[in-house]
Amino acid sequence: MYPISPLYESFLKRPDREFMVKVMVGDTEYDMANIVDFIIDSSLIPDTSFTIGTVILSKLTLRLRLKAEVPENVSIRPYVAFDSNGMTWTQAEIAWQEANIYWAGGAAEWLPLGEFYVDSRERTGDIWTFDCLDKLIWTEQPFISSLTYPASMQAVWAEMCQRLGYTYDSTVQIKPGYTIKTKPAGYTCRQVMGWIAGSNSASVRAGKDGQIQFKHFTGAMTPDIDMTPSDYIRTKQTNAVKTIKKVVVTYDAEEQAAYTAGTGTEDETLYIDNPLMTQSMVNDLHATINGFAYQPMEMDARGYPHLDVGDVIGYEVYEGNSWLDTITPWQNTHVPWSGMVGYQSLVLTMVLQYKGGFRMTLDAPSTSEQQSQYVVKGPLTEQVEKLNKDTVKLDRNYYGVRTSREEGLVVETEGGSGKAVFNADELSFWANGQRSLWFDIPNKKFKFKGTLEGADGTFSGTLQAGTIIGGSISGATISGGSIYGSYFATGLGTYPFVELSSNNNLIAAYGDANKYVKIESNLNNLGAPMIRFGFNGNETHLMQVGSGFYAFGPSSNMSFNFNDLSLGGNVRVSGGASKLGSHSVSPPSDPDSAVTKLSILIAALRDMGILA
Repeated sequence: MYPISPLYESFLKRPDREFMVKVMVGDTEYDMANIVDFIIDSSLIPDTSFTIGTVILSKLTLRLRLKAEVPENVSIRPYVAFDSNGMTWTQAEIAWQEANIYWAGGAAEWLPLGEFYVDSRERTGDIWTFDCLDKLIWTEQPFISSLTYPASMQAVWAEMCQRLGYTYDSTVQIKPGYTIKTKPAGYTCRQVMGWIAGSNSASVRAGKDGQIQFKHFTGAMTPDIDMTPSDYIRTKQTNAVKTIKKVVVTYDAEEQAAYTAGTGTEDETLYIDNPLMTQSMVNDLHATINGFAYQPMEMDARGYPHLDVGDVIGYEVYEGNSWLDTITPWQNTHVPWSGMVGYQSLVLTMVLQYKGGFRMTLDAPSTSEQQSQYVVKGPLTEQVEKLNKDTVKLDRNYYGVRTSREEGLVVETEGGSGKAVFNADELSFWANGQRSLWFDIPNKKFKFKGTLEGADGTFSGTLQAGTIIGGSISGATISGGSIYGSYFATGLGTYPFVELSSNNNLIAAYGDANKYVKIESNLNNLGAPMIRFGFNGNETHLMQVGSGFYAFGPSSNMSFNFNDLSLGGNVRVSGGASKLGSHSVSPPSDPDSAVTKLSILIAALRDMGILA
């Protein structure tokens, strides 16, 4: 119930009350000269049975006399105030200091009637008819969360309202210890909102001021308003008093798995579906709502604009009889002397209508005990229920699988960490909300964001990569800007081959195991680069040490064969005896010529410093 002042409350009780109304369409105000009539239809239940955890939209049907167009997606906010023009001092029932009434009369204390958005419109002459829905319409979008799960229900609720642009008032009370284990995947915000509210023994409604509210239900509820026969036109009791003593919460509809708390008959049992609840939560819910009761009824009454769905009303009905018409024994006749019997009920549906004045229709339906106990299923119902279990259906989770017109076939984990989308335009796999692997259909390419691991594979085309790190790479051609690794070879255990190894920074070419050439930067930590020539177990080394260049043979003998040798400087042979290889001299024609050539050779060797 929307809070109003004592002055407003006393005015609503007056038989000669007069109202003033206005409608804000966006930032434009339309008064009673433009307003033909309007109806606000609100409900807190989806059918004829009481339940909790609902998120039901209210509907406004407004007729305005307009010449101008009304913008698309505009908000419409109706207001009502009482007209103080007809009030006199003799009618005043409040203290002077509390009488905040304009001396000149007119509208006093504007009461909001909700915030609505245009769903459809129709024009007949200069009369526009607008069908509008309240702001809970935005809850029909998919539930999205960036929280880390498990997460508290309060955090999930706050994040969801922030995404939807909602504010909520102090009626939203969520138990601090309640958590959601895994992210609800594939559901709408409306479903998740209802589950959170139901876990806390409440339903969701949009308040008259536009804020989101909880309507809590407990076993001990007192009337928000008391109504006498002068406040209503007609009332009818439609069933016996409805009482809740047992709670059954289905947390897995496919498997029909449920938690139960309390004891009671079928008619005294509250059934709800809520995958977020645990047995402990169900026990808490039963402790809160146990003993909740209301009188099912229908009522046509004077309009009380501050009433809201979910409000508890107390009302009186005349049930007196004359003594001649009384057939019950004296001791069993529990009727007040006035004949007025009081009842307590609940506003589960309400239609508030304005047409110069206000009237309303209230309804608190319930399923009769006979209907609750004897439900006969026909063959068609049984087949539909079987299809319910066996068929993958649109916008419904089925073991992680759902379908939609936007995405096609979607497979999603319950926690929302992984998702796969399959349709004619997209084949993709998602991880933590990001597309990780997908097939680019127009370009015929698989694309992957992450690390690819496999035991084996064959590529008939070209493999391109910025960096390749691995144990072995085999192929006819490997091309790239940079290739890095600890070992490269042209063969694996077969000769001949060439290898590059990070061990001693080696480059080697092998004809076979006994024929090779090796270039090493630091053999056996000698600190100098070296070239090694190997042949049948013998090696010759060439080394650069400092400014000197050295050659080492496999034994004390080394042979250098040159056709021609030109040296720009001196040639010195130091150490012990020096021996030059055999020198052949063509046979001389006479002994004197041979002696002459030998003398020339000895002289030349002396000049070179080879002979002393």
